[in-house]
Amino acid sequence: MLQNRKDIEKRMTSYPLLIIDLIKRRGSRPRALPTTPRSLRLAFTLLFCLTACTPRFNWREVAINPPGMSVLMPDKPAEMSRKLVLGEHSIDMHMTGARVDERMFTVTVGKIDTGSGLSAPLALERMEQAMLRNIQGKVIKRESALLAPGVALTQLKAQGQAQARPVLMWAWFFEHKGHVVQAVAIGESADEEQAMTFLQSLRLKP
Repeated sequence: MLQNRKDIEKRMTSYPLLIIDLIKRRGSRPRALPTTPRSLRLAFTLLFCLTACTPRFNWREVAINPPGMSVLMPDKPAEMSRKLVLGEHSIDMHMTGARVDERMFTVTVGKIDTGSGLSAPLALERMEQAMLRNIQGKVIKRESALLAPGVALTQLKAQGQAQARPVLMWAWFFEHKGHVVQAVAIGESADEEQAMTFLQSLRLKP
């Protein structure tokens, strides 16, 4: 759990991930263990390791206001606000995020000031660039869609690294009610199902 603002800012903006290697054994037939005190201790040890090493996703609906929407988060979220520099412009952003082991799930929202000269398309473009820089990322898939009638959505999948370990990033970018929004999940290839659970849960309120 994130304890203070300094820790929240470090974890939610720099994404210092340590990737856990998943080893899957296939094709081997289970073999019964003899019932001895030693084998029972081994069985309990294996059970403990499997339980401890499996990420726990405790999904719950979280409101994101403004601009009026909701999303499923895999744990109790932390929140913070800060001013971000996007090229020659700056914008006040509010971030809501949760972490499960080394997997990060965040929604970042910024209000567009029409008098600042920063348009929503330009802000979204630079937000995307900033996220790719965070992981030294390379785009491997980009798609356009509609999140809701009249709400254009850019869907991005990129590969990169954090602390010299490979990571994947799934990100959605869109504008809603004068706000720019990015929803981002960062993990490894085995986390795509959880990333899609997070992103596809986004719901806009009328």
